[in-house]
Parts: sequence; structure tokens; C-alpha cells
Amino acid sequence: LLLASAGALVVSVLSTFAPNAWTLIAARFLVGVFVSGNAATSYAYLAEFHNETSRARVISWAAMFMAIGLIFLPVLAWAIIPLEDRLPLSLFGYRYAMWRLYLLICSVDLLAIIGGLLLLPESAKFLLIKERQQEVQQILAKIYHYNQRQPVQTFPVKLVTLDPIDSAYAVELQRRSKLGLQYVWQQIVPLLRPPLLLHTLKASVLMCGLFAASSGLFLWLPDILNAYIQRGDMKLCDVISSIHERRLARLERVGNYSESIETSCPITINANIFVITALMGIVFLACYILNGLIIGVIGKKTLLISWFVVCGVCGLGVLWTSDFYITLILIATFDASGCLGGVLSAISVDLFPTNYRAMALCLILMTGRLGAMAGSNLIAYLLSINCNLIFILFGGLLLVCAAIGTTLKVT
Repeated sequence: LLLASAGALVVSVLSTFAPNAWTLIAARFLVGVFVSGNAATSYAYLAEFHNETSRARVISWAAMFMAIGLIFLPVLAWAIIPLEDRLPLSLFGYRYAMWRLYLLICSVDLLAIIGGLLLLPESAKFLLIKERQQEVQQILAKIYHYNQRQPVQTFPVKLVTLDPIDSAYAVELQRRSKLGLQYVWQQIVPLLRPPLLLHTLKASVLMCGLFAASSGLFLWLPDILNAYIQRGDMKLCDVISSIHERRLARLERVGNYSESIETSCPITINANIFVITALMGIVFLACYILNGLIIGVIGKKTLLISWFVVCGVCGLGVLWTSDFYITLILIATFDASGCLGGVLSAISVDLFPTNYRAMALCLILMTGRLGAMAGSNLIAYLLSINCNLIFILFGGLLLVCAAIGTTLKVT
């Protein structure tokens, strides 16, 4: 976690000085690689400090902070990026655009993350596997002190041992300690073989479908809703189709696409895009809070399936209404399927033994990110071909995910 956060901080700061688009893309890609490492490992790390009773609830609460980011980032962009013409900046004799300043400020939170990680202990179970018994005692005593408000000296546990499964893993870990990348491969292979293969496939498919529908659409949602605001008396896809037809007609009048780019390339910032994105973040935050409150009451599996069904039905419902506010509620609920990431991660943690949890979550979340990439590109294509297919395909995908969710073996 520390290495990934430090790497993300360094590359993110350097990306603000990118001289061209390809350098910026490469730098931000590397930032994504580092951040993805944090996104996967943090859930496994958090799970080690909670028992089965509180683990799912705590992971759901932790996922809530993604929604806070979805509120903070567009508000920050709304405050900074429109200042481009009013507050010109320069650094080392070069113009430092507001979007660069925006990326720089967004990188500052990584300093807080690194500072927080320095204050947190290592996983006690990991240290126990490493046979560092004294450090384990100190960590557990400190946790006891914070939870019970009692002196560390009164911690009643004098000896902590591994269960048979973890003991066997500790022996195996010692054997593999010098294998390097081969050890990583040996961590992956068991996840792709029975009895863990089915769990890996199910969780990966669910995460892929989840990210494809939510993150894929979320990338285009501000532009879609910003266009819909102007013609709220029509069906959403009718508005998008009419806008696309007008753009094609305008390009034909110019002569060809390349000429239109050369003759006119205005840079305009529409504040509505930032406001809409921030409002979506508020919706996500409300959903995360709701998940945290009810997950212990109705159970992880029931919550997952229910959300998939509701979001899938709302996605299909977008096709049948022309009322602006109903459409807004339906599309917001459909895209709120992204809030299931924490719930699915909590379920995935319980599907795998301790020694494979971190790697399993890495693979599952990697599949989810691939789904987001595929979903955003597919939606970009369908927006210009057939908007209705977006909600038919992805609404149906969420319903299929609900069916797969019924087969998960959740304790």
C-alpha cells in the first residue's frame, strides 16, 4: 500500500508537466496502475482487522469514500478549471494551465494517504505467518486499547497461534520466499483451478458486468445529461439521436470532418457538467450509506441481488419515459450500481482463504477495470449508432448478474 501510494504520488505530480498528450496519457495510465494496487489490497487489508460479523459492513462503509471523491473532484474542477482566462499561471517560463493545477491538487490527497498508512499497523495475521509473534502481540494490544479504552498492559491474550490452514500456508510461504515472480504465478494458479476456479469466475464476471454498466456509462453521463437538460420533453435516446444528426449535418455542410476540426476548435467549459457529476456523487454517497446500514440486516447476498435487479430494471425503464425528472431518477439509480463494488468485494473476501484473498481481489478488480474500459468504449460507439441498445444491453447485463449472484455461496 505504501509503495503503490508513493508511486502514484510521484507519477501524478510528474504528469502535470507532460509536454504532450501521449506523455500525459502514459503518465496517467501509470497512476492508474498504482491506484489499482491500492484499490484491491486495501479491502484485503481492512478485512484482516474485522471478524465475519462486522467485515462486510465495514468494507461497505469504506467504499463510501469513493462517492465522496465523486463529489469532491467535480466541485474542485468547477472551482479551478473555469479560471483559465482570468488567472494565467506560468512555471519556469512556461504556461501552467488550470487543468494541470487541478491534477496537482488532486495528487495532494496521496500525501494524506501515505501519512495515514504510516500510522496504521501491518496485518497481524501476515506478521504471524512471518513468525513475528512479538509484533503481533503489540498490534493486538494496541487495538484492544483503542476498542476497550483499557491500558495496553491489561490485554488478556498472551499467545496467538495460527489455525491449521494458516500454519500450513506459513510453511509454504517460507519455501516460496525466494521464488520472486514465480511466487506471484503460484498465487494465481490456485485461483484458476478447482475448487477456487468457480468462485474466481463468478466474482470476476459480476465485477466486470458491474463496472461495465456503471463506470462505462458514468464516463459519458455528464455529457448525456447536459444535452438532455436542453430538451427535457423528449425521451433521452431521442435527444441524443437528434443531437448526433445535427452534428452530422453540420459536418456535411463544412465539407469533411478534417476541415471542420481545422476551421473551428472552440474550448468551452460548461459548469453544468461539473454540477451534474457532483450530484451523481451525492446519489452514490446516499447509496453507500444505505448499504452500510442494511447489509447486516438483510445480508450481503440478498443486498447484492436486490441492487442488481433494481438497477437493471431502472436501466431498461429509461427507454420508456420522456419525463425529465423520472428519467433522471432512473438513470441515476441505474448508474448507482457502481455502489455494489464494496458489497461484492466484501463477498469476495469470504470466498477465498486468507493466503489467496489479496491476489483474488486483485484479479477480480482487474477484471472489473477491463469491464469499465470495454463498457465506456462500447457506449461511445453505441451513442452514435443506437442509443437504445446501451440501456437494453447493460440493463440486461445487470439482470444476468443478479441471476449469477444467486449461485454465490456466502457464509
